Amino acid sequence: MSENLTQKIRQDFDRIALHDREKWNHNNHYHRFLLKQLPAQCKTALDIGCGTGEFSRLLAQRIEKVIAIDLSPNMIEVAKQRSRQLPNIDFQVADVMRWEPPSRKI
Repeated sequence: MSENLTQKIRQDFDRIALHDREKWNHNNHYHRFLLKQLPAQCKTALDIGCGTGEFSRLLAQRIEKVIAIDLSPNMIEVAKQRSRQLPNIDFQVADVMRWEPPSRKI
């Protein structure tokens, strides 16, 4: 993906983050299904495109560590504010196409 397109996407989601409200959206429909797919011994999860962190918070209630990444700094800031009570979430501003996972097994 070109740097110009990446920047445009980041800017669009930064604007969306400023208008986000905690309520139902199309992604919420899948949360229950996705949570049922978690392996029994899952200790770490990666949430790519975490947005404002709603699914990350659900994961953090069941898993020891959640790494949550999003391209938008504003989305990550909103996610951090809403997730203060869950210290087991590591929110990161990152482009998934360039993100380097930790060297240890996720």
